Amino acid sequence: MPAEPTTNRGSNGNMIPPNDAYQILLREAEDVTHSRKRADIVKRGLVRELARVLVSSGDITTEPVMGDCVRGIEHVSVRSEEAMACIKEMCKSGADRAALCCDIEEFCTQSLYRKLHSGAGNRSTETKPVLAACVENAYADAAAVSFSSYLARYGYKMSLVRCETLTAAADAASDGDADFCIIPINNSSDGRLHNFYRMLDEGDLKIAAVADVSTGEGTTRYALAGRSFDVVRTATVFEFSVFTDAMNAAEILHSISALGHTTLYVSAFPARMSGGLIYNVTVGLSGGFRPLLFMLDIFYPCFSLIGIYGII
Repeated sequence: MPAEPTTNRGSNGNMIPPNDAYQILLREAEDVTHSRKRADIVKRGLVRELARVLVSSGDITTEPVMGDCVRGIEHVSVRSEEAMACIKEMCKSGADRAALCCDIEEFCTQSLYRKLHSGAGNRSTETKPVLAACVENAYADAAAVSFSSYLARYGYKMSLVRCETLTAAADAASDGDADFCIIPINNSSDGRLHNFYRMLDEGDLKIAAVADVSTGEGTTRYALAGRSFDVVRTATVFEFSVFTDAMNAAEILHSISALGHTTLYVSAFPARMSGGLIYNVTVGLSGGFRPLLFMLDIFYPCFSLIGIYGII
């Protein structure tokens, strides 16, 4: 038998005509929408106030990276367990985490950043020599020419150290026998070259710049990678890896989108010995990278930076 039709009754027990019931439901739904919007506005204000309290109290600080590592960036650290507990409770979504880190950047002093990135007029006019290890072939040589021109703009003169293999080139940069290595990381036929990314990870090498070289059959992207270099403010790509679960990975991607950036590439593979997954993420930057870096520092402190660079 067909189901009995439902009836809508008012407070006096009389049936409400369907058209009136529809209008009532629409008004109720509209009220709910307005309530959500008001709640979102209030929540946004609370997150901003949290950022102000964190910075003004000194419970969160920025520390410039110096020495034998990627320079020109600041990492943030949370100094109290109470502050971290409040952050985690108030910022569970990727959007809230992105908003918090944008506010932290705004409230943090900019003096250290200006010192690290002084204008071109304050730079030393002395040319600084650097060595780049690479194999000898036409494609690597073409990449080397691009990287040499790129470094020259920042006062460096690049010389080449020839190696028999790409592994030897990566080892030279990792061991300090060269400042950089030049290795392929992507090509148009195979995509991302995971073996070479593994070389970077094992040698603690970070990507400083990339250049695309035509091979006749397609294009190969070469990386200039080293243990120590200065990140430039015009960087357009941010790469990192992080050990996490699928739910957190989704929130990371949500944060990236909320920050206005574009996720260009994501892959996941089993972590050695742990049974979990390591996610590799490549982000196309739209604006500054500092809020993204801060978000990873605060919520995913075990992340590994692969590179912050421009495409030559």
